[in-house]
Amino acid sequence: MKVIVVFGLAFVYVSASVHQDQPEIYHHNELQDISNVEIINGHNASPGQFPYQVRLFIKKSRKYFGCSGSLINHNWVLTAAHCTNGSDSVQVLLGGIESSDFRAKFLIKPKYIIIHEDWDDYYKLNDISLIRIPYIKYSEYIKPVNLPKIQRYYKTYVGFKAIATGWGDTSIASNSSPEILQYGTVKIINSKKCSDTFGNIKSSQMCTFASKISICFGDSGGPLVLFPSKVQVGITSFVPGNCSSPNGFTRVTSFLKWIKRHTGLPL
Repeated sequence: MKVIVVFGLAFVYVSASVHQDQPEIYHHNELQDISNVEIINGHNASPGQFPYQVRLFIKKSRKYFGCSGSLINHNWVLTAAHCTNGSDSVQVLLGGIESSDFRAKFLIKPKYIIIHEDWDDYYKLNDISLIRIPYIKYSEYIKPVNLPKIQRYYKTYVGFKAIATGWGDTSIASNSSPEILQYGTVKIINSKKCSDTFGNIKSSQMCTFASKISICFGDSGGPLVLFPSKVQVGITSFVPGNCSSPNGFTRVTSFLKWIKRHTGLPL
């Protein structure tokens, strides 16, 4: 397999409100308003457009790194293993599209994080992780994403349109991160086309292509959601070093039983 560049761990600074001496978990605080207000060549999201989107700040060895995730029920966030692996703590932010304005915040310690037992950092296999959060009440701005149902056989989704979301870099040249959540429409492609770029792509992975839109550093762990059904089928995992297409994802249908076993969700 050719070298795969992981892009979830783009260095960012977080609010000074996060301190090492905070309680293990702190409950969300409700804000009174949301401001009316990237993915490379993406678009600004609108308030409540992607209520399942979660922003993550991962603390590793006194540094913070940005990733994304998706809310899958009142107590669980789905993300990539390479985001949470080796973390000292994870700040989970929900209910907002601006980089510093969220309706709910939790500080999570490693004992509340479940990383797939067969996570392979070299090949980016089983790149999936779960974060348990205190019970979060749903609202217009905080809702879970839909997951596929467990079946005997699953579609490959080749040719399907999907939406990728995240706060990752919007330009590989300027290394700039957006203030507002970005989204872009992409198409799911077959593994053969993806293997031409990355080497051997496994059945538990999937790829997308778009001529001008690409995920980039800082988008890791974010959801790939079918359009218009809004079902999450991928978790952002890997990308070429120049942040171009194709982009690589963990295939969610390969891990539905794993998710059900650890969360108890009725999939």
